[in-house]
Amino acid sequence: ELANTGKVEGKAYMTTGIGCSDRASIITTPSGIYFLDKNRNSLFIWGPQGITDITDKFSFRTWIDQIDFSKNWDPVEYKGMKAFYDDTNGDVYFVTESPDTTVCYSELLGQFSSFYDYEKTQQMVSVNGGFYAVKNNAVWAQGAGEYNSFFGTKKPYSVEVICNMDEPVDKIFNTIEWRATIKENGEDSQSTFDTVEVSTDGEYQKTGKVSIENKTGVPTGGMIYSDKTTLRRKFRMWRIPIPRDSVNKRDRIRGPWAKIKLSKLKPASEKMELHDLMVHFFE
Repeated sequence: ELANTGKVEGKAYMTTGIGCSDRASIITTPSGIYFLDKNRNSLFIWGPQGITDITDKFSFRTWIDQIDFSKNWDPVEYKGMKAFYDDTNGDVYFVTESPDTTVCYSELLGQFSSFYDYEKTQQMVSVNGGFYAVKNNAVWAQGAGEYNSFFGTKKPYSVEVICNMDEPVDKIFNTIEWRATIKENGEDSQSTFDTVEVSTDGEYQKTGKVSIENKTGVPTGGMIYSDKTTLRRKFRMWRIPIPRDSVNKRDRIRGPWAKIKLSKLKPASEKMELHDLMVHFFE
């Protein structure tokens, strides 16, 4: 605490139960200070509203519990977590050592917005309105180059939702529809997601990974599985029937809620803008 003289008169603790032992996980933004408390296994923000646990607030407990925090951030072993800030877009990246476990928190949305395959990224920095990453002794401009290409390698993309309307009423899940704009080389593309996975509470029922095929029988993404579901498109709306249970082969997917994942496992250089996703069911 600073007195009127400008001298330090004493100290007052904000908290005695929350702290940070890994400086690499600390990042300062206009909204506050983000940091990892490894003892609590939580991400916090210290801002105008005080100290907030954003892991529990936004239901990211399952994600963070799978990360190894036994060591502090190490650029060789890539253990722990390191935080970076994109001041152009207001995004905070929490990078870990494992694939698909880097998560982005959007200060604009006030939510975690997406997972990324940024594992083992050594440094990320904003320069003159651009955002750059250092990996494998090379500098990569983020948000530039071919779509779906990360550090020179094409990566799959997916969207996962939980349909729990009218929970806990039991429902039979019927079809999935989504509206999207897909461009490849500036032209409209017929390509869309190529697999679907649906599961219910505790995976009591699950479809497994099912290939999405268009009505002519040609796989949309070149993936071939033993089970298939038929894709139909009208205007910019795609529709598929939800596959049946992978064990029984005849039972419809049924329960109070369902987890649905649509994926593109072999993307080209298309740009997909997913506008909305609807799930139809019977009660």
